Amino acid sequence: MALPSFAVIADAHILDAPSIQCQHLELALAQAAAKGAEFAVLAGDLVRGGRRPAFEALDSVLERSPVEWFTICGNRDLYGESTQPYRSRFGHPQQVVFRGGYRLVLLDGHAPGLGPAQTRWLNAALRDTSPHPHTIIFGHHYLSLFPERERDVFLSLCRRHGVRHYVSAHRHLNRRVQHPALTEYVVGAIDPDKSVAGPPCFLLAHLSGHELHTAIEHVTIAPEAVRRSLLEQLGAAPARWGCASQIRDLCSRTPLKWYQLRVFEGAEDISLRAQAEVARECGMRIVGHLPTPAIAPDGTLGNSETMATAIGFCIAHATEVVVLHPPKLDAALLADHHGRLRTGSAAVEGMVDHFTAMVTRLEAAGITVAVENNSSKTPTTRFGSLPAHIVALNNLLAVRGLHPGFCFDIGHAKASVANAQIAEWMGALGHSLAALHLHTGNPHTRITHSPIEELYGRTQWYGLVAWLALLQVEAPCLLEVRTPEDALRSARVLRRLVEER
Repeated sequence: MALPSFAVIADAHILDAPSIQCQHLELALAQAAAKGAEFAVLAGDLVRGGRRPAFEALDSVLERSPVEWFTICGNRDLYGESTQPYRSRFGHPQQVVFRGGYRLVLLDGHAPGLGPAQTRWLNAALRDTSPHPHTIIFGHHYLSLFPERERDVFLSLCRRHGVRHYVSAHRHLNRRVQHPALTEYVVGAIDPDKSVAGPPCFLLAHLSGHELHTAIEHVTIAPEAVRRSLLEQLGAAPARWGCASQIRDLCSRTPLKWYQLRVFEGAEDISLRAQAEVARECGMRIVGHLPTPAIAPDGTLGNSETMATAIGFCIAHATEVVVLHPPKLDAALLADHHGRLRTGSAAVEGMVDHFTAMVTRLEAAGITVAVENNSSKTPTTRFGSLPAHIVALNNLLAVRGLHPGFCFDIGHAKASVANAQIAEWMGALGHSLAALHLHTGNPHTRITHSPIEELYGRTQWYGLVAWLALLQVEAPCLLEVRTPEDALRSARVLRRLVEER
């Protein structure tokens, strides 16, 4: 006899504020209900960190759930070393639940393994409620993370009490692993920032006899949102290429909306004018990219004439958005370890004065300014590499009556800040994004401006477009790569976000 279906939703990683993580958990619960799931098990890492605002954001989603749900504590659900925030909402992190003919054994998953106390609890729970042929054990950590002795103890208990199925998470991808007398089902992440090797997903399952039938259910935003937020905003951002034939050939092979003119020091005015003319002939709108302001530690601007000429060029050629680098100074010179600017220092005062003058001139001409994160390729963090730094700079400019936005360079963030997450950046910059630079990079070789070769992996492109759609941001998405072929390849890969569903 087949038992009713249920869903397993893992690694939601809810943030401290409404986010794509909340959106996708809500979508998963609704989709599970529509597929006939009688209940859902949330298999740990419910929140990104066990703070009260994150649990409150989670509560707001679960209150609207169309299906009954049960939770497991994961390693990210701790506050420091404490499970108290989890316990105060969901009770004891280990329990046995009977629903729909199933015996659901929910293990505490705040750490991998099965310690002595857990072993005694699990043995007693299985012994006291046996025999029960429809038993499924749920845990957050997959078994290969368990210490070998503890894994052997777990498998021995399962064999002794006739348990055939274990469902786990934490790995952020889908796997089925056969152990002696036990099958393990590892469930992928519902968090779009963390899904690996595929879109966000959950598991839909039901028991029929001794067989657990499973199906992976993908959860994605509407194709129209992907097109509107990303695919229809793609553009080219050549560094050292951009002759007329290259631009025309690229536009004949893939539709592009934007073209970035890089007005670097020493660039020939004739060449840039020709690029702008051809780009407009191909139906593209123009973005300008200024040289980096050479602000010294004493606050002086060493390339003031170059900056003034570049700004004048952008105004004369009616660029709609201009990308402006922060100065490439050590972050410690301009900000403390919390990202707060060292106001009153010569470097900060000079930087703010020079940026005020430049942004004022551009905004007076009707041009949107996008301040870029320009993290260094060296081990030393440079100003602009973390969101707090450039948010602080833009806030100071706002106090002076200016309205700059941001240019999020996702490739540099990944290349130079190895642990940076799209959620961190989009949470800080998302509502004010005025442009994006899209490429990949390698933090070990310090190579940047590489083409986009895959959708799911180290850089989560679906996660980025999900944020853009959620925040309803439409901004130039510029493929900042080394050759026209790299731009074409990147555009084709990103279009698979709609095609592969």
